[in-house]
Amino acid sequence: MKKIFGIAVLLLILIVAINFNQWPTDNPDKPEATDKPEAVGGFYKVALNLNPGTPLPVVYDFDKANERSHLGNYLIDVLGLKHPIASNSFEDFISLIAYQVDSQQPSPYGGGNRNRFNQEYFLLLKPSAGVIDTIKTYQMFGLTATVSEADPKLLPFINDATYCEVDSDCSLEGNFCNYGAYNNFRAYFGWGWGCEGTNYPQEGQEKLWAGCDANLKHPEVTYSGVKCIANKCVAQNPVITCEDGALP
Repeated sequence: MKKIFGIAVLLLILIVAINFNQWPTDNPDKPEATDKPEAVGGFYKVALNLNPGTPLPVVYDFDKANERSHLGNYLIDVLGLKHPIASNSFEDFISLIAYQVDSQQPSPYGGGNRNRFNQEYFLLLKPSAGVIDTIKTYQMFGLTATVSEADPKLLPFINDATYCEVDSDCSLEGNFCNYGAYNNFRAYFGWGWGCEGTNYPQEGQEKLWAGCDANLKHPEVTYSGVKCIANKCVAQNPVITCEDGALP
């Protein structure tokens, strides 16, 4: 009797072991991770040109108060991504608009707004934008746009204006209201606001202004050069002076 009982126990152990090994390893009740990185779409280079003799594209009705629409709204129309319904609607399709600082290419903020329509831009799209046909030539509003796939190696430079890999990637440049060590790519801002004065982010504004009488003078900084240190452009040997003239 004891022998039969022992055999039954052994069989039960074997059955449990087999079932355990066949049990699904995925837990259907286990929640999925929610901290996934934001998905990005295609990366393109767009050559935008305003046809000779063509007036500036008309401002969208919802931007009349600002006197001009954001470049992104024109781009999503010209490229057939979606017709804008609000002044920031392009942000549903475009993550970033950037341009390259080039002595042969004027700033997109000058030329009475014409320069922004005669410029090469880099577009980082969101997945909702889909894929842009790089063979087709796009035309609308008197604008002509040709598109090519951009080199993904440029993405770190475009996402961070201080990113570098070698010293020659860096130079002493202005980045909108800031001055310091930057690479040759800039994010495009929607409006050409003016600056009350130059900022020097590498030095820290509070530190700079602490050394000057703000009622009579303002700080300025000069550098001797630039270096690429740990993939970051760094301006070298700052010289800080307090110049005559208080800022508004």
